Amino acid sequence: MKINKKILAPVLALTAFAAVGVGTTYAIFTSETNTNIAVTAGKVKVEATVSDLRTYSAEYDEHGDVLDENGNKYSLVETTNGTFANGGTATVEEGAIKLLNVTPGDKATAKITIKNNSNVGMKYRIGFEAEGNLLFFAGIEFKIGDNQANGVKKYSTEWSDVVAPGSADIETPVEVYLPLSIGNSYQDQTCSIKYTVEAVQGNAYVSNEQAVEEKILFANKATAQDVFLGKYGSLNNSTVVITESLDSKVMINLPSKYENSGTVCHDGSITAPALTPAEYVELLKDGAWHGTPIYERDIENLTITSVPGVTVTSFGITSGHSYGVNVTDYVRDYTSTDSQSVFYSYTTINGLTFKDLSFVGSSESEMLALDITSGARQNKVQNVVVDGCNFVGGASTASAIHCMNNGGDVDIYRGITVKNSTFDMAQSTAAHTYGFLGLGTGDLYIDNCSFKDTTRTIQTQGGGNQNEYGVYSVTNCIFNNVKSYLIKAAEIKELTKIVVTGNTAINVVSGSGVRFATSGVEYATTVPEGVEVVKENNDFGMVKINEFLK
Repeated sequence: MKINKKILAPVLALTAFAAVGVGTTYAIFTSETNTNIAVTAGKVKVEATVSDLRTYSAEYDEHGDVLDENGNKYSLVETTNGTFANGGTATVEEGAIKLLNVTPGDKATAKITIKNNSNVGMKYRIGFEAEGNLLFFAGIEFKIGDNQANGVKKYSTEWSDVVAPGSADIETPVEVYLPLSIGNSYQDQTCSIKYTVEAVQGNAYVSNEQAVEEKILFANKATAQDVFLGKYGSLNNSTVVITESLDSKVMINLPSKYENSGTVCHDGSITAPALTPAEYVELLKDGAWHGTPIYERDIENLTITSVPGVTVTSFGITSGHSYGVNVTDYVRDYTSTDSQSVFYSYTTINGLTFKDLSFVGSSESEMLALDITSGARQNKVQNVVVDGCNFVGGASTASAIHCMNNGGDVDIYRGITVKNSTFDMAQSTAAHTYGFLGLGTGDLYIDNCSFKDTTRTIQTQGGGNQNEYGVYSVTNCIFNNVKSYLIKAAEIKELTKIVVTGNTAINVVSGSGVRFATSGVEYATTVPEGVEVVKENNDFGMVKINEFLK
């Protein structure tokens, strides 16, 4: 029997390092005295080292207890000189375990030793974080101490009890194993696992609430919507990895019946007692009229990314009044058949990152639609990051990123960052095409992005109480073949800082503009009162710009 796969992982690195705390001394006050008082600062210091590296490879054995995907039996046999049976290697370099060209059935074990070099009592905790190809990492069986870390991207233990100075070294075993049953899709993939040690002085206050666990969830075409409904686990402190190209829009924040969604239900009024979805569905069984359901859902620290080569069409978040034909209420498992009201929903999002995604426009008018409506409960969307994403618009695409406050309340959007991303709207036949279109967005940062074949590239506006406020920053961007505005910001009343630096415009229409205005005035000639303006190293060519930006 033989292993019929060739899993080539260029480098799997387990990096060990220490985060070191700092000792503290206090002043001693004296009056007249001839006594010398010497004060020496205590030192908190830990060192993490890797030792006792051993390697193993699978060998066919009819009595073995390790199975491949076909049920063939193997045993793991220790190899020598850090070389696996199929030629892969394991080495320790600069405190890191590096596995090169591992194949199914290869395993490495080691000890990470924490040396307590402190001269005062200290507390410590250990943790790890996976980086690189998370799908590959999830396929690896990784164990640190007694913690099986499969499916966990980031983790830290609780803080230890106080460790006395001069105490014995602390040893933590580590195992990295590429199972025999792993698929061929993992060939030529790489990831790294960063190991950390944190130490503080023994009497420092630490809370075990600081312990971190960030999970990895995987979504394909069939499961994507259910993943975001919370069927497979909470979205909080999680990374969702898209493993298959998606050809339809996926909603991120819809309320649902799943406990892991964190959905809270109210019976007909936002002031009614908070119920779980199960409690609310049970309440409805009494046959009485309960009014339109009201749902709340909060999401915190969610990252969405994908494996290489995968494309997506559209993601959306929404709140407010949902009504009309074919609207699905995932709490009641009900889809509407008429134009009547279905439910109201309210959302708080703090920490939402779109990382290294490739968007390809479809029939949706927006590729990334963040549309929030105010209401009886204040909605919040804060700390949204779009990093390293590519947007290619389709014929129906009007905007790549659509960030809209459709209500009348301020402070819904706070902290929107778009960086290291590209926008190409050449295929769109829409009358106006946008890279970023926002209404009522505060603290907007757009950096190191390129925009091509747009009409109104970056456009935001206020209206009523929906004012831009805080920082408005556009830096190090390239605008290519823009037909109208590079940057357009209208009805801005509460800005504190405008930053426009390092931007370049090429092949643009002479009438293109860069406009900031406190009202409907097309090109304001004075800076709004109290607003700081930072401008340098821009090459706008023949673009028409505000006088105060020249």
